[in-house]
Amino acid sequence: MIGRSKIGKTAVLCFSPSGGGMEHDAAFMAEKINQYLGECLLIVRRGTWLENFAKDNEVPSVSISFSGNFSFQAIRQLRRLWHREEIRNVIFLGSSEIRSIHFSLSPSVERFIVRHGTTKSSSKKDIVHRLIWSRVTAHPCVST
Repeated sequence: MIGRSKIGKTAVLCFSPSGGGMEHDAAFMAEKINQYLGECLLIVRRGTWLENFAKDNEVPSVSISFSGNFSFQAIRQLRRLWHREEIRNVIFLGSSEIRSIHFSLSPSVERFIVRHGTTKSSSKKDIVHRLIWSRVTAHPCVST
């Protein structure tokens, strides 16, 4: 079993405005990582259902404010967060904001895991997608 101190601090990111399965999974994952593996923060988009859920259920969370799927504001806020909170592991539930997350990652982030809920309809092997996915260390896909 991995010790609590060995994996470092983790951030679970979910920026979806909805309140469905992926959002519940993000909150559940953050709670369980906190409980069994080490410190974990749930990072959400400000003003969303998930922000309210995290507050109501006392899930350690940070909300950030940005618009769109690619945002210099999000990049800046996430970079500060990685440094301030000494984040070593990033788990992203979703796919749309991956570009902003990619450009926010500092060398101190050791693991970047992307989990999304559907398979991709076409190959993403062009130069832009290769760059964006180059920091991903694991990629589980959950499809029903």
